[in-house]
Amino acid sequence: MNRKEIIRTVLYILTAIASVAAWLYCNHLTDLLKQQEQKNISLWAESIREIEKVDLDGEISPIVYTIIQENSTIPAILKSNIDGQYSYINIDIDTTEHTLMEVLLAEIEEMKKSHDPINIDRYYTLYYKDSSIIRQLETYPIIQLIVTFMIIALTIVGIRISNKADQSIMMVGMSKETAHQLGTPITSLLAWVEILKMENYNPEITCEVEKDVTRLVQITDRFSRIGNKPELKP
Repeated sequence: MNRKEIIRTVLYILTAIASVAAWLYCNHLTDLLKQQEQKNISLWAESIREIEKVDLDGEISPIVYTIIQENSTIPAILKSNIDGQYSYINIDIDTTEHTLMEVLLAEIEEMKKSHDPINIDRYYTLYYKDSSIIRQLETYPIIQLIVTFMIIALTIVGIRISNKADQSIMMVGMSKETAHQLGTPITSLLAWVEILKMENYNPEITCEVEKDVTRLVQITDRFSRIGNKPELKP
C-alpha cells in the first residue's frame, strides 16, 4: 500500500468515525428533548386535572389557557369532552381550502400517529406531537448521511482524476525518455546505412535496412511528440 492509499484509507475512516459520532450525538440529543417535552406535556395534563377537581362545570378555565400557552414549542390540541370545544397552540392554521374544524381534525389524526392522547379524567383529551426542533433533528442524520456519501464520492472521483493525471505525466516522461534513448543508436544506424551505400554493399539489403531505420526514426519522432500540443493544419 503506497502513501496515497494510506492517506485515502485514513480519510475514509476518519470521515466514517465523525459521521457515526455526530449521528449518535444527534440521536442522544433528540431523545433528551423528547423526554423533556414528554415531561412538560404530562405536567400540563396534570395541572388541568388538578384544576378540574375544583372547576367541574365543563368550561375550559382561563387558568387552563394560561398553562397551555406557557408551551412555546410543542404543537398541542386540547379537546373538551363535555361541549366539544377545541383549543390549540403552536399549530399553523390555514383555512383557505378547509374549515378550522377540518384542519384541527387532520392535525389530531397526525398527532395520534406520533403519540397516544392523554385523557384528563373524563373532561379533556390532550393531543400533541413533537416540536419542529425534534422533527428537524430526526431528519438531520439522513441529510448528514447523504452529504457524507457525496463528500466520499467526490473524494474518490478527485483521487481517480489525480491518479490518471499522474499516470499520463509518467507516460509522457517515459515516452520522451524512450525517444531520447533511441536517438543515439538510430543515428548510428543511419550512419551505417550511408556507409553501406558508399561501399556499394548489396543494394537490396541496404534498401531494406534503410526502410527499417526510417521506420524507427518515425516511431522515435512519434514518441517525442507525446504530450505536446498538436499542430492544427488548415
